[in-house]
Amino acid sequence: MTKSLDLAEAGLSLGLNLVERLGATLQDQVSSRLAQARDALAGAPVHPPTGAADTGAGPPPWPNSSDRQGPYAAPFSGVTNRLPLFPGSPVRVSFSINNDSADLPRRVELRLEGFAGELTGAPLEAGHLAIEPAVQTIAPMDFEKFVVTGLVPAGTRSDAYRGWIVVGGEQQLRIPVRLVVTAS
Repeated sequence: MTKSLDLAEAGLSLGLNLVERLGATLQDQVSSRLAQARDALAGAPVHPPTGAADTGAGPPPWPNSSDRQGPYAAPFSGVTNRLPLFPGSPVRVSFSINNDSADLPRRVELRLEGFAGELTGAPLEAGHLAIEPAVQTIAPMDFEKFVVTGLVPAGTRSDAYRGWIVVGGEQQLRIPVRLVVTAS
């Protein structure tokens, strides 16, 4: 069975894809430096954070940016903010989902699962965020645009928060999400 839904960056030119990848790479570098500073202050050995052990239950393990090697390593692959987010600021992050079926429309239901900070482990409750539209039918060989909306709660700590967009329907798909929140 072929995968009928794909994460897509529909309508983006090569130049904009490059800008997005550059932004994600810079976010990775900032997160890595913050982790090293935290470890140095705590007296721990300086090393990149590792992902949680795979127990076979729950969501799949996160793509870990520290697994990449060299300056040309692939950037984060998922949905991430391009504009800065601050405590108290609105969230508006768009993404697209493709239906690669040639003849069948696909009905999808989207929801967010809770977010946790990469450095602090602090939660960013998914209840502060929503996906619009939450339910959509995607025509064959077409795509639909979705938007993660909401408000970053006041008092949210600076961190890169990882969560999941769960796409339900005929089959389930999990799309990684990374929201980088910085101090204002």
